[in-house]
Amino acid sequence: MAGVVVLFCVLLLNGVEASWDTISSNNHGVLIAEPPKVIIATVETHDIKETLIGRFWKKSPEFVQIGLHKKWDGFQTKVVLLYDYLQSLNKTLPNQIVAFTDSDAILNPIACNVNEIHKRYQELRKASGYDVFFAAEVNQYEYGGEVPSAPAWAKKLSPYARNINGAKKYMTESARKSYNQGGAIYLNSGGFIGPVHKLVDAVMDAKMQFFPQHKPHKSNMIELSSSVSVGGNGDQHKYWEYFIHHQDIVTLDYAAKIFHPLALFDVESRLTLTKNGNLYDNWLHQDVCFAHCNSWGTKKECVKYAEKLKSS
Repeated sequence: MAGVVVLFCVLLLNGVEASWDTISSNNHGVLIAEPPKVIIATVETHDIKETLIGRFWKKSPEFVQIGLHKKWDGFQTKVVLLYDYLQSLNKTLPNQIVAFTDSDAILNPIACNVNEIHKRYQELRKASGYDVFFAAEVNQYEYGGEVPSAPAWAKKLSPYARNINGAKKYMTESARKSYNQGGAIYLNSGGFIGPVHKLVDAVMDAKMQFFPQHKPHKSNMIELSSSVSVGGNGDQHKYWEYFIHHQDIVTLDYAAKIFHPLALFDVESRLTLTKNGNLYDNWLHQDVCFAHCNSWGTKKECVKYAEKLKSS
């Protein structure tokens, strides 16, 4: 039993809440804890129940809140806390798939359980050849310079995502009149997914951009390029820099298979709550996994949907 206790403690230290019903035997007859197919993680320093994602939070190994009761000191806090968690998890579960989401997102509990998220992730991997995917949004607020266009694999996987005229139908009135930004080709840092050993590199890079004085003497961390990014002191600006310089190992969820950023969209037009309590994306013609309410204009509308979903 000593071996079981040790492993149980390791999982707890790494932020994975193990329980006895997750314990099983391996081929050698030693009891081990089986990690979930996907860990859903968020950084939130307050009570998770006060957030949008908290309405669907479960006390289970699949859900990990990082940073409870920690001091919030800006976006660098989110990056540092997430890095510490991933670095710790990397010691024991480097291949574990982690889906990170901001806490201002709605998790569709019917269409997107952990098994469905894992299935969609594997579809993205098969179609693209990549392992790490950041959310893709239509808003180019923080970007300048040349922006990569959506690759051919994404166009095949979701033809609707390339239909910008179709997207405008579901935007707010002001966005509909002025939008000419090229579609969902911009990185959104409110959602990303991949194996721990690869995510930790991306988050470390963002951390080093926040704290360049701590950059290792011998490092392959990128040097900032003002020709690529425009302003922005948040984590999105940092991850965008990483993406631009590492397009061989990081891509975007252009097909919105997992992440659905809602900036510029009229939430009530784009999303439909079906009779069985499912959340459906009218633009992309598919069920929603994470509806990310990533602008002040969408958050109030998202609360309504969250309440309806919770009560359905």
